[in-house]
Amino acid sequence: MAFGILRKIKYALFILFVIVLVTVFYLTSVGLPRAVVRKIEPYLQFSGMVLNMDKIKLSVFEGIVVTKVKYYKKGDIGEPVVQADKFVLILEPLAWLTGGRGVSGFIIKNGRAQFSLDEKTVSSSGKLVLDNIYTHVIFDAQACLRITNFSTSVSGLKVSGRGTLILPQETAAIEKDGHGLGGGTNAPNFKYILDKINSFTSTNTVNLDTDFYVDPNNIDKLSVRANVHGRDTVYDGFAVGAWSVNISVTGKTGRATVALKDAEIEKVSIQSANGVLQFDGKEVLSVSMKSTAGKGAYGGPLSLQCKYNLVSEKYDGHVTSACDLRAFVPLLRDLKLKLADIFADFDFKRSLPSAEIDFNGGLKPAFLCRIRGEVLTDTLTYKRVPSLLVKVGFDALLDDNGERVTIKPLLIVRDEGLARGELVYDSYGEVITFSALSMSDPKAICAMIDPDVAAALDPFSFSGYFYITAFGTVGLKSSAPNDMEFNFNVSDARWKMFALAPCALTLRIVDRTYKFDDVHASIYRGVINGAASIDPVADSSNMLFSVSAKAENIDFGILINSLSGKEVERAYEGICSASVNLQGLLDDPGGKSMKGEGWLKIDNGRIFTVPLFSGLFDMAGKVIPGLGHFNGINNARATIKVENGKVSTRDIFIEGDILSLKGSGDVYFDGRLDFRVQITFMRQKSLIGNVVQILAMPFTKAFEFRLSGTVENPKWESAYLPF
Repeated sequence: MAFGILRKIKYALFILFVIVLVTVFYLTSVGLPRAVVRKIEPYLQFSGMVLNMDKIKLSVFEGIVVTKVKYYKKGDIGEPVVQADKFVLILEPLAWLTGGRGVSGFIIKNGRAQFSLDEKTVSSSGKLVLDNIYTHVIFDAQACLRITNFSTSVSGLKVSGRGTLILPQETAAIEKDGHGLGGGTNAPNFKYILDKINSFTSTNTVNLDTDFYVDPNNIDKLSVRANVHGRDTVYDGFAVGAWSVNISVTGKTGRATVALKDAEIEKVSIQSANGVLQFDGKEVLSVSMKSTAGKGAYGGPLSLQCKYNLVSEKYDGHVTSACDLRAFVPLLRDLKLKLADIFADFDFKRSLPSAEIDFNGGLKPAFLCRIRGEVLTDTLTYKRVPSLLVKVGFDALLDDNGERVTIKPLLIVRDEGLARGELVYDSYGEVITFSALSMSDPKAICAMIDPDVAAALDPFSFSGYFYITAFGTVGLKSSAPNDMEFNFNVSDARWKMFALAPCALTLRIVDRTYKFDDVHASIYRGVINGAASIDPVADSSNMLFSVSAKAENIDFGILINSLSGKEVERAYEGICSASVNLQGLLDDPGGKSMKGEGWLKIDNGRIFTVPLFSGLFDMAGKVIPGLGHFNGINNARATIKVENGKVSTRDIFIEGDILSLKGSGDVYFDGRLDFRVQITFMRQKSLIGNVVQILAMPFTKAFEFRLSGTVENPKWESAYLPF
C-alpha cells in the first residue's frame, strides 16, 4: 500500500516535471498566449497611458522577456511615447527558494522614448527624443538601483554611463514640499531645457560618459563624474571646432573644466579657451577662463574672472585683454551699443591694445550692468587718423532703458602735440557732455570726432602750435540741448590762399545758433578783427549768417601775390585796410540774398601796376604816348555795397601825384565786371594840379573808359574814342 502511494507520487512528480518542462519550453519558444498577454496589459498601465505588448516569453538565461513593448498616450495617434524591442526581468529562482527577492533587475534593449513637455507641441522638433536606449539595472537592496550600463543617443549626443541610484524614502513629503520634479517654485523649466537640447547640432558625434551616485535622501553623498567631448558643434548660437568638458560634483559642490578650439561665441571668434566653473555648494558660481580671442592678426589673449550669486542674481568680474577691439564689434552691434562704432574705426599698426576691465550688476529686479576699465595702445589709426598713443578710461552703466558711458581720461598723443579730455554719452537724456584741451592738429582731431566737422575744415590747413579748449553739451537726436564753447589759438593757419598767423577765435553754439566772437588774426603784416553768427531761419531749414570784420595795415603787395597765386616781379607796395558788414542765407548758391556794406583804402601803393589795369594804360598810351609805362605811388579809397549778387561802388578814387582815377561800377559774384572810370592828371589839392586839370578839361572824354569781361579776363575799351 505504502509502495503504491509512493509510486503514485513519483508518477505525479514526473508528470508535473513534464508539464513544467513543456510549459517552460512553450513559454521559451512561443510565449504566453495572445489572450493572456491582453489580460495582463491593463495591470501594467500607468495613468493616462495605454500599454501594448507583442509577446511575453521565458528565457532560461535572461528571465522574463517582453518584446515590442509600447506605451501610448491616451488619445494620441502616431508613435508611442516609450517603446523597446525587449524588456527583460532578470529572475533569481534560488532567491525565491531562500525567501529572497526573485527579481534581481531588468534590462531594456533598443529602446526609444520621446517626450513632449508642451501640450500644444505636435512636431518632432518640439520633443525630446532618446534613441537606441540600452540599460542594465540591478536591484542591490530594497531601495537601491545599480545601473551597470546605460547608453542612448539624443540630438546628436551619444550618452553612456553607470552608477547607483538610491530611491527616495519619503517621496510624498518631497513632493509636498515642492521639491519634486512635478511642481514647486524650484521645479526645472523643462520647456527651456528641451529647446536648448534641440538647438544642439554637430557634424560629428558628441560623446558623454558619466559615473554617478545619487541618494535623494542625503545630498551630501551625491557624486557625479562626467566627460563630454565633440567636434564641429553648433549649440544655441555657438559654433565650436573641438571641445571637451569635464564635470565633477561632490555633495552640493561642483566643478567643471572646459577646453575649446576654433569657436565663435556670440559672433566673437575664439581661437582657443580653457576655463573652470565652480559652485561653492551654497549660492556662488565662479568662472575663470583664459583664451585667445579674435581671428588671425586680430587675435590676442583674453582672460575672465567672474562670480554669480544664484540667490541674489548679482554678478561681478574682471577682464584682462590684449586682443584687437574689433573682434567684439559684431557682439556690440547685436547689443546695440555705441561702443561698436567706436571699436570698428580702430586700426592697430604695431601692437594690440591692452585693457583692464571690471564689471558688476544684476539680473533682477531689472537688468543692470556697470563696466569700468582702461584701454592703452600705441601706433594706431582711428578713422584713418594716425596717433602715437591713445589711452581711454571708461565707466559704462547699462540697463533695460539705455546706457550712460563716461570716457575719462581720454588721451591722444600725436607728433605735433596731444589732446586730452572727457565725455559722457547719456542715452537716457540723449546728450553728450564733453570737455577737452588739444595741442594737436584741429583737422586730425575733428576727423576723429565727426566726418562732417572735418569736411568743414577742408579749406583750412594748420601748422606750428595749437591750443584749443572745448566744453559743453550736444544733443543726439535734437539740437535743443546744444550748448558748447570752443576757443581756438593757432600759430599758423591757412584758408584757401590766405595765411593767418597767428589766429584766435571763440565759437559758441546754442541750439542751432553759432556765434564767432573775438576773431583775431595776423595776416600779411596786418590784423583782422571781427565777429560772425549763424542763426536759424523761422519756418525754414536754411540758416542766416552775419559777418562784421575789419582789416588794418595789411601789406598790399603780399596780399596781391596771394590772391594771384604767384610771385609778381614788380612790387605793388602799399598798406591796405578794409571794413565790411554782411548778412545772407547760407544755402544760396547765387548769393542773391547777401547784403552789406563796407569800405576799402590803400595807402602808398603802386596800384596801377596791378594786372587788372594793364589794359587800361595800354589804351591810355595811345592817347598820350608813354603813359602806359606809368608806375607811380598812389592812394585809393572806395565804399562798397553788396546786394543782388554783386558788389557795387559809386566812388572809387585812386589818387597819385601824376595820375588819378575815379569811377564806379559792379563786380558780380560770378566774376563779371561792369565799371566806368576816368583818368585825371595831377592832384586836385595842389595849385599845379588844379591848373592842369582845367587845361585838360577839353580832353576828359578821351580818358573815359569802360571795364567789362571777367576778373580773370578783363576787357578795357574807350567810352568815346574808336579804339
